[in-house]
Amino acid sequence: MQKYKSHISKTTESQSQKSSSTPIGSLSLGKSISHAKKVRQEATLNAQLLSNRIALLQHEESKMICKINETRKKTFELYKVKKNNEEWNNLVI
Repeated sequence: MQKYKSHISKTTESQSQKSSSTPIGSLSLGKSISHAKKVRQEATLNAQLLSNRIALLQHEESKMICKINETRKKTFELYKVKKNNEEWNNLVI
């Protein structure tokens, strides 16, 4: 009887080991690896898109700063011309 019980337990253990290494188990592992790879690729793509967007915004910012500086320069030049015209008109009168 003891031999019979030990044989049954050994058979059950070997069957459980076989069932864990079935293609079904590896299929779910393959799916999870595939899913992880897809998620990683999407994250990499999103990081690259964000990086590109930041670079574009920084470029736009530098262009706007240049335009603001040019506008300030033109405004100052117009102010000087207006001031000179007022001084000249005051001298003539």
